[in-house]
Amino acid sequence: MGAFVVAALAVLAGLSVAEVGSALTFQAPRHTREQMESALAEAPRWRFVYGTRVAASEPILRQRALGLARRLFGGDSTQVEADRDLTESELAASSVMLLGGPRENPTGPPSGARSSAMPATTGASSRS
Repeated sequence: MGAFVVAALAVLAGLSVAEVGSALTFQAPRHTREQMESALAEAPRWRFVYGTRVAASEPILRQRALGLARRLFGGDSTQVEADRDLTESELAASSVMLLGGPRENPTGPPSGARSSAMPATTGASSRS
């Protein structure tokens, strides 16, 4: 049954069975494992940072951050972190998706971590 399906698909695509067979052969990798892993290390780290200033909003924002990270990174949620858990240098070295508004995310103390690493500020007129 499997060979019949391949032959039928080949006919529909206008290819001969031999062409389909050659298209399905594996190719040797072009790069070593070390080369591929080193290329990944050069990519900036993404962080999904959720606000913690409003206790009622924190679990909701955390769940949203986890959902986004899992969808964008194939189930990997290690990039999700609370704003209070990051240092200034960690934020400065990352691409950041900030979840929550001005009420949930401090722009200065008490967090302290966002003093200069997060140049964006929020104002009273900002929407949350």
